[in-house]
Amino acid sequence: MKFITVEHFQEQPKEVQEVLLDWWNCEPHDIYAWVMDTKGNKWCIESCSNQIQADTINKGKAVDFCIPLFTEGQIRRFIEDKLDMKIQCEIHPLTLDYIVLVKNNSGNKVWIHTGKEDLLQAYWKVACMIVKE
Repeated sequence: MKFITVEHFQEQPKEVQEVLLDWWNCEPHDIYAWVMDTKGNKWCIESCSNQIQADTINKGKAVDFCIPLFTEGQIRRFIEDKLDMKIQCEIHPLTLDYIVLVKNNSGNKVWIHTGKEDLLQAYWKVACMIVKE
């Protein structure tokens, strides 16, 4: 299964991390990482096994302790939630990378050329751009 790694998540500014973490509502079967040492150097990757565990994670979420490892579908839902619209994704015929159609604040449609040949990374780039704006 492909997901955004701890390293990809931590590459983003803290403000972006916090918006993503606030949006995430852990559910059973979600993948997440939690810190194993006080220095934050070792992370354990787990899958949420039940609703009781999900509720516990949701109560104690913190950027320096628990990180969601988003899948492609979760990132797409984040983008759609933040934009309050469905997005469209296509492959550029010449470069073979993904371009994503989104609406900007004035309601105009904008194609974002992601420069990514992997849909997960393309969605991740768009999600981070949305948070930064």
